[in-house]
Amino acid sequence: MIAKNDVKWNNKLQNDGALYFFQRIVEMLSFNTRDLYLCPIMNTHRLIKEYIVVSKGNFKANHLDEIYDEFLLSFKSDVAIRHGLGETKINEIAQKLNSKKNNRNQLMDYLLQTIGSNYLSWIKNYILEIVPEGKQKSKIEKAIRCFLPELLLCGYSSHEIYYRAKSIINSRTYTTSILKSFLNRFDRKEKQFTAYLAIKKDLANFKDILSDRVGVIFNDDGNFHRFEPWDDYTVVKLQDIDALDAGGAADMAYKQLSFFASFYQFVGDYSSNLIQST
Repeated sequence: MIAKNDVKWNNKLQNDGALYFFQRIVEMLSFNTRDLYLCPIMNTHRLIKEYIVVSKGNFKANHLDEIYDEFLLSFKSDVAIRHGLGETKINEIAQKLNSKKNNRNQLMDYLLQTIGSNYLSWIKNYILEIVPEGKQKSKIEKAIRCFLPELLLCGYSSHEIYYRAKSIINSRTYTTSILKSFLNRFDRKEKQFTAYLAIKKDLANFKDILSDRVGVIFNDDGNFHRFEPWDDYTVVKLQDIDALDAGGAADMAYKQLSFFASFYQFVGDYSSNLIQST
């Protein structure tokens, strides 16, 4: 975790909860973090989806029971669901799931629809409620462990989340509106992006094909100078990419180009990287 003394906020003591929130997000998504402190893969929403997938496949019954037991434990303790449904409703649903095993799959389908459409809003509202309180690190930790897996399930880029949180930590000051702005970015609405990549100059021999079929633009729009391509590489761009965030747009652009590059690499017996990776 980033040491508190290295943070330059002029009011970090008053915003101890927010500092912990952003520090843990950065730590959970860092490649250097020990496994124990990394972002968890599962939350309750993911477990419901896994249960439904397994229930419709050719899996052993005891495997489905194991997933259900894990789901039920998560469901009863999930702070997002507790915030959205309340403890009474949670207990009622758990009782129905346990007592009506023959109808369990239908109940899980219902939960997927209810929780799937509301989970992100519930956990964001809960975070807005507890983080400003400060000195609530146990609650904040539980909230993050629901929040991050949900963002990744929605399709947000872990790199984008990481750098957004880190930039807030590295800023000189913090206000409560920053937390709200950060959370509001994750609205599950796609936006349009332009992605810039550097490709091997040999690929420029296929300029017409890349332009017509992949949408690659070779003309400099005034931003190419901001990038530092490797020797024998040239900057290109793909625009009007619909994605949840810039990281996702970059991944989509890279995959689009990679498909063509892999074919060229195969037929041309070309061993070096055709797309600059860093």
